[in-house]
Amino acid sequence: MEKFNRSKKRDDYGAQQQYVENLSHELLTPLTVIRTEAELLLQSENIVENDLKHIDKIIETVNRLAKINRGLILMSKIHKGIYIDCEQVDICKLTERILVNFENQIELKNILVEIEKKDVVILETNKTLIEILITNALKNAISHNVINGKIEIVFSKNKIIITNTGMVGVKKPQELFNRFVSDRDSMHSIGLGLSIMKRISDYFNYSLEYSNVEKTHVVTISF
Repeated sequence: MEKFNRSKKRDDYGAQQQYVENLSHELLTPLTVIRTEAELLLQSENIVENDLKHIDKIIETVNRLAKINRGLILMSKIHKGIYIDCEQVDICKLTERILVNFENQIELKNILVEIEKKDVVILETNKTLIEILITNALKNAISHNVINGKIEIVFSKNKIIITNTGMVGVKKPQELFNRFVSDRDSMHSIGLGLSIMKRISDYFNYSLEYSNVEKTHVVTISF
């Protein structure tokens, strides 16, 4: 009976994953249509200022839904083990390249970024997933930072530590990587970023830890 229950739970979970993936793919078309129609309305000659605000809100909401949808598809692919190709990746160089993509956000908040390379970190891993993992970590460190804040990135043996200033931390850090646990005050938080980080870390047996002391936040990824 116990073996049957385990098998049934595994089948049910697999069916649930397939349902989520199918639903996510079905949502792509209507989301694209809504965004396209809203963007066409913005080009109308008869549009008034009040309408602009409503249309901007529609586009913003659709973009948010699209991000959630992409996140669900990604998590489903990771669960299925689709990302199996591995290559040597220089984590230090990859992180510096990702930071370039956030230059505008960093400059806007006047965030000081300090990088310390204690060791060269080179992994045999899937480049797509590791890039998503680090991108999410850096994006959180920037988006949840404060004006004139600071980010410290330390590379040590098989480890990257990202420390950032920010608002007061969550009461239960151990729950932060659960799905849909997010900063409710942030318009740009989709609630899946940290969950995706956890899924990728589990996929490669990496250790992912978060801690906070008052207004300082630390994310440690151990490879």
